[in-house]
Amino acid sequence: MEIDKKNHDWQHRVITRLIDAIKSAVVDEDQSDQRVWNAIDVNYEDFEESNRKGREEGLIAVELPSKEDVMDELRNIFNPKLDNYHVQIVNSDERVNALLDEETGELRLDTAANIFIGGNILDRGITIKNMLCFFYGRDPGNFQQDTVLQHARMYGARSKEDMAVTRLHTTAKIYKILTRMNELDNQLREWFIAGKDQTEPNAAFIGFDKNIRPCASQKIKASSTITLKKQVRLLPVGFWTGGKTAIGKTVVKIDRLIENAPKYDSKDKNGFFEIDKERVIEILKLIESTYVYDNDRFFNIDHKNDIKEMLCALEYCTDRSDGKIYAIHRLNRDMSRIRANGGWIDAPDDGRTDTQPSREKAQDAPVIMFLRQNGKKNTDTPNGENIGWNNAPFYWPVLMTQNNIDPVMFAIDQSRKKQVSVVDYGDIFEDVDTTQMLSLTYKGDLEEHFGAEGTVYNEDGPCETRILKETTASRYIEKDDNGNWAINPDVTFDSEHDHGVYSYNNGKFPFVLRPYKYMFLRNGRTAAADVILMELTDVSTWEVIPEGTLNEKGDLIDPDSKTILLHGRDTILNKKLEGRDFEDQTITLWRIIYGIKKVLKLRKNSIDWDAIFEDDGE
Repeated sequence: MEIDKKNHDWQHRVITRLIDAIKSAVVDEDQSDQRVWNAIDVNYEDFEESNRKGREEGLIAVELPSKEDVMDELRNIFNPKLDNYHVQIVNSDERVNALLDEETGELRLDTAANIFIGGNILDRGITIKNMLCFFYGRDPGNFQQDTVLQHARMYGARSKEDMAVTRLHTTAKIYKILTRMNELDNQLREWFIAGKDQTEPNAAFIGFDKNIRPCASQKIKASSTITLKKQVRLLPVGFWTGGKTAIGKTVVKIDRLIENAPKYDSKDKNGFFEIDKERVIEILKLIESTYVYDNDRFFNIDHKNDIKEMLCALEYCTDRSDGKIYAIHRLNRDMSRIRANGGWIDAPDDGRTDTQPSREKAQDAPVIMFLRQNGKKNTDTPNGENIGWNNAPFYWPVLMTQNNIDPVMFAIDQSRKKQVSVVDYGDIFEDVDTTQMLSLTYKGDLEEHFGAEGTVYNEDGPCETRILKETTASRYIEKDDNGNWAINPDVTFDSEHDHGVYSYNNGKFPFVLRPYKYMFLRNGRTAAADVILMELTDVSTWEVIPEGTLNEKGDLIDPDSKTILLHGRDTILNKKLEGRDFEDQTITLWRIIYGIKKVLKLRKNSIDWDAIFEDDGE
């Protein structure tokens, strides 16, 4: 048993107290401390499952001894008269030399059960025969993969019978890192065996920003990387949710976004329907806003980027499926939050009705499962702990990557790692159809620019403008049945100079604006933002003007990010290979000007944390 901590004497005392509790329960048959008996039940059930799976796969033939036989063995080990166990600290070279078997060079096993406590000394490759249980707590902050893989030698070479009962205990954080490193190592091995190292890069790194883009491997920490391969499930775990007041209206909005998807009523026999990526991204961000992460109360801060990881994967998968994604919508689910062994539930999808059909469907395009949970409180009888939720319905999404996909590794942009929280806007959206609302962020003082709550404007009111860009155009203009930008039938479109949303079109805006009735603005992306809800003037009064021109290099530039949106200059060669510079003057940026009719609601930042963490009772 290896525990990598500094104070080995303290660990020795803890283990001694634990053994005393086991002695009292098992040898003296003391029933007063049920924690020992519960632990024995959970572990025996775990070994039962391992043994059953091993025999079903033909890996082992031995059957698990009966529980009573196991208890008899425990009594023999911990019986004070037999003294058949030994706890030893191994934290110096002198101590190691005293414990080594001179013939084999291994640590001596003097009793039936041997417990070794140590840190760096045990890291150096000391051999311990028949080692079946490890407690690994080495958490250096920055994990270096080659070093950690050296530690993985502690598993050693062992028989299949021993593997069925070998256990590694560690923290959720370290387990996640070890799992990812194992995936990376296996993936690299598969690439070399298949000879793919000769035809493609060993790994692709994708960071989550406005777009998924490659980044250098030396800038990525192993603890932040995700391995994405065919038909892998990605989902959030460990989260808590806000109460009914805090998230109720958001959940209703999610309901509407799913049910109002254009192809929602065209489901196949298993309930799958096509859905556009922009709608899925909007839904996932709304779902994320209903989750709460707090280490003091829920010990779940390590999972605060789970939804962002799903968004990264979604970008990569849909880029390789030409934007296609399938969805299923399941209702009335009652999955708990915590397992019997204290771990997070990580399988809200039903294997028969959700997971298997999704695998069959996710061949050339990914699948997103929207699983609506009832979110009921569920009190665990033995200790009174709520292993359920906050008595508020919520959505638990699961993303299944497609079968036809190349392996990739990506990482969250470290600068975007922020704690997610929920803000209850109360009645701000009452009597408002949020499907008719344009939601944006705004830099500046909302009240100073748009006026106080209740302010009504005639023709001289303020306005809000947005530049039309390819990446965000779906917020502002409609699409036709083929997924293309909808063309206004009253405006002739210059198809010979089609540059998508950057088409100048002889100065006449050719597309159909989405007819929003309301605009909702936040002057920040955090919980500390002020918000405002406004009624817009009629769509017929909005203006769209051509604004962008080419710079001195002939490029169309994004005024916000200063990046190149489109190249407008080229060199044209004739048959004699004589060149002349050509500059396309049919390219522009369009600016949409929205008129403001009335300020309906203005909410200065005032976070009601009681609403975020509320418990609505039974």
